Amino acid sequence: MSPLRGTGRRRAIIRGELEGKWDVVLGIVKIGPDCRVDVTIRVVSRQARWLSGDIHSHTEHSDGGVPVADAVHRARVSRLDFVALTDHNTTTQNWVKLDDPGLLVIPGMELTSYYGHTNFLGLKDPVADWRCTSPGEVATKMAEAREKGATIVINHPFQRSAGGRWQSGYDLAFDAIEIWNGNWSELNQDALDMWQRMLSAGQVVPATGGSDFHLKNRRRHGRPCNRLYAAGYSVADVLSALKAGRNVISFAPQEVQAEPVDRDGPIFGDTLAVGSPIAVRFAGLGPGDDIRLITEKGRCRDMAGRRAGHHADRQAPRRPLCAFRGLERPRAEAVHQPLLRQVGADISGAVGKSAPFSGSAGFFFRANFSCPSPPVR
Repeated sequence: MSPLRGTGRRRAIIRGELEGKWDVVLGIVKIGPDCRVDVTIRVVSRQARWLSGDIHSHTEHSDGGVPVADAVHRARVSRLDFVALTDHNTTTQNWVKLDDPGLLVIPGMELTSYYGHTNFLGLKDPVADWRCTSPGEVATKMAEAREKGATIVINHPFQRSAGGRWQSGYDLAFDAIEIWNGNWSELNQDALDMWQRMLSAGQVVPATGGSDFHLKNRRRHGRPCNRLYAAGYSVADVLSALKAGRNVISFAPQEVQAEPVDRDGPIFGDTLAVGSPIAVRFAGLGPGDDIRLITEKGRCRDMAGRRAGHHADRQAPRRPLCAFRGLERPRAEAVHQPLLRQVGADISGAVGKSAPFSGSAGFFFRANFSCPSPPVR
């Protein structure tokens, strides 16, 4: 249930989730004889669902360039279900009160140092002090935030800017890694390649995407988009799905989608016995699109995705399975720009044991085809 929020000038309300039996009591403070009090209670049913959102974005509270209300509006216009506000080394954005029933706002912070950037999601104040003077101190801050209950995502590990490249190692506790940051570029390809190496080595790490929205970079919220299969519509539900690998990363919220054919069967992130049949349905594939299955040995199978809905049936492999999908399309200035539109999941695990069927490490799909010639302007 959503927290109560006062809408009048007096805000004598303790904010927070309502649990168990409760009552609305009026008359604690003086109410005039002609005063009318309206109490609105919004109940959101708890049921499993697919949710689309962005877990990496910024506001004017750091260098994002837009107020919190504007950022939330942009996310809603992008048809997202949730958005995380992850300003650099500050949490003041998390204390701006907005009542938007159409969008779930996740508190966050991007720990920003000269040794890499990492998101702390789910807490308004994940660390007491953000300052880091060494890779070891970055790890200490990550441990502090995780101990408090934050979800930890390593961001753009191969970013080319000073301090943006991850230099704090991977032998520490974290929940996911961002393999797709903003428009597709070489830094994302490097992250994808590293993620594949992790999977091939048996290190199952959920993957994420994030717009890294700043007004100056002209990106849009939800490009790329995380499509998570969550148990309900709350911050805890979204972050639990992310940590479980129940994620399909796509170029945009309404782009290609992938989900298991059997709604009552295993979902991305579940564990299957080796050799179990797996069927995934894709929506949004167009003429010329291909689905490519990739294992630790490389590309092993191509399938044409000529229909709007396409099924891919496969047995769980004995080693991590990765796949990806992409295409070339012109940018607004009519210059051909390669982009990667990732959908799908992954199936990864150890030989002879079991294979986690995970939506953030797994099938990947890449469709390569040439665009028509850009129009002459």
